[in-house]
Amino acid sequence: MRLAIVNLTAGGLSGGYRSYLRSLVPRLATEPGVASLRVLVPPTAAGDLRNEATVQAWPETDVRDPAGWIRRSLDEFVPDVVFVPTARTFRYRSVPTVAMVRNMEPLLRPMRGNPLAEGLRNLARREVARRACRESAHVIAVSGFVRDFLVGRWSLPAERVSVVRHGVAQDILPESLGPPPGLEGVEPESWLFAAGSLRPARGLEDVLHAVSLLGKRGRRLPLVVAGEADPATRRFAERVKRDARAMGLGDRVHWLGRISAQEMGWCFRHSGAFVMTSRAEACPNTVLEAMVHGALSISTDQPPMPEFFADTANYYPGGDATTLAARIDAAFAMPPGDRARARMAARERARAFTWERTAAETIAALRRVLT
Repeated sequence: MRLAIVNLTAGGLSGGYRSYLRSLVPRLATEPGVASLRVLVPPTAAGDLRNEATVQAWPETDVRDPAGWIRRSLDEFVPDVVFVPTARTFRYRSVPTVAMVRNMEPLLRPMRGNPLAEGLRNLARREVARRACRESAHVIAVSGFVRDFLVGRWSLPAERVSVVRHGVAQDILPESLGPPPGLEGVEPESWLFAAGSLRPARGLEDVLHAVSLLGKRGRRLPLVVAGEADPATRRFAERVKRDARAMGLGDRVHWLGRISAQEMGWCFRHSGAFVMTSRAEACPNTVLEAMVHGALSISTDQPPMPEFFADTANYYPGGDATTLAARIDAAFAMPPGDRARARMAARERARAFTWERTAAETIAALRRVLT
């Protein structure tokens, strides 16, 4: 198979998507079914994959409309299949195209809680994704939840949709790297951890209300939040922080902003519990990272979280801060032996999600359009 991966975007690539490419491209290049690989990216992403000989970036002069440059590159490469992981429509001669759906917020909650401009952008993203799914020869869904949506809500034929979940790096970085700034000397397992970009769909208000409820009952738990707002949701993030102060949590919520992968790992390993509150995920990378680091996790029961955590998390209904508070209380009351076993079970569950498996399943999905 001569495989071309075309990374069409409206601008740059998100951090999670860059990580996906860094993890997957080298493995696809060595898959037995791949005779040759070419990866086309915007110039802003070239640095992330600069060590990959298969990668080409279109020129800065073609950023607004790279289609002509892309087609010239494909004319030279002569692919058997074109993979567009960004859920955008792309036609190249009679070569079959495979799209991937990996962002569910525009599909599930385009407007809810978002500023008007961001909501309208989400509606546009949804229509772009819908068109890509309808016009592509095949679609890769990054979870069973996404597949069920595409088949059940968008009426795609089931045989045209394959499930390929993302992987997670299985190695754990050394403890010597230490905590993020501001958490030096913090007592291990004495605090809650939440992570993810500060957007309405993240449901962060659940854990704020739960911590407030617990405080009124005498359990004053600190909450550490990693992640930052993007330009479109900065006002929302400011409002959430004001709400936390209004609840009396100003001195107990630590807003870390963006932290490194090493610092994230430290937080997963040393927190008393990790809380996943998101309402709109496709393949939640944060869940995979939490498990590989053995976090004791509490999660909303919103799909696809149970698909990934399985029985290694305790669940609560999204929006139900009272039940979440009870789950947090129970987690901090667990005997040390039970906590250790729960952490071990999470690490074992994470071993099912390897990048090698993702690469092999991606090639199997792509082959379906060649038979």
